[in-house]
Amino acid sequence: MCGRYVVTKPVFKTEKIVKKTIGVENDDNYNAHPQQKLPVIKQYTNGKTLEGLEWGMTPSWTKEKDGTIRKLYGISIDKNSVHGSDSPENAKAEIDFFFN
Repeated sequence: MCGRYVVTKPVFKTEKIVKKTIGVENDDNYNAHPQQKLPVIKQYTNGKTLEGLEWGMTPSWTKEKDGTIRKLYGISIDKNSVHGSDSPENAKAEIDFFFN
């Protein structure tokens, strides 16, 4: 399952609510999709930052890439609200796991 959305001027639109921007371009993206580095607002104890993180979820039995939301926040494969397969083989394994 894969969703897509639009990102427009993320740095400009968040400059009043974040203390720092890390690795985010201020470009428009009309086809934001998994496997792209996309802007995410993260809360730290000393304030919020706008950071570029890779959008994607990886099955728990694989090694997650550094910088992905799954690596940073994933609890388990069945407790994530969004999931996208990274290959047809993994999609089949995940469909079998959840639905068979």
